[in-house]
Amino acid sequence: IALDRIPVASSAFPSLAQCEYFKHFRRLIAWERVGMNQAAMAEITAMGNSQGIGLDKEQCLLPYLTLQASGESALQLSLSDIRAGDVVFIQACSPSSGTIVAEHLAVVTSINSPSGSSVAG
Repeated sequence: IALDRIPVASSAFPSLAQCEYFKHFRRLIAWERVGMNQAAMAEITAMGNSQGIGLDKEQCLLPYLTLQASGESALQLSLSDIRAGDVVFIQACSPSSGTIVAEHLAVVTSINSPSGSSVAG
């Protein structure tokens, strides 16, 4: 888990035991969040036929992914209720076959209208 690579200053705790206790429960909470995300993705997938908006990858600078809507997708996006802070379900599809190759939950940080002005909520 990536959280293990984030250093914790043991000097910030009254004892080494309390520091280890904190790191242990931080990891448990992180895994609980992973489990909740996986359950949410399984529920969405099981529902099937959920409405989607086709987007193209414009740029990916981890952890940020910039997606771009064009044509009818841009119209759908402008009419949607998606706001900054919303959690969205992203499915990456193979360009050649249209087969889903990956699924992720993501937080919307901003939405730009075609004119370039931000519509973040």
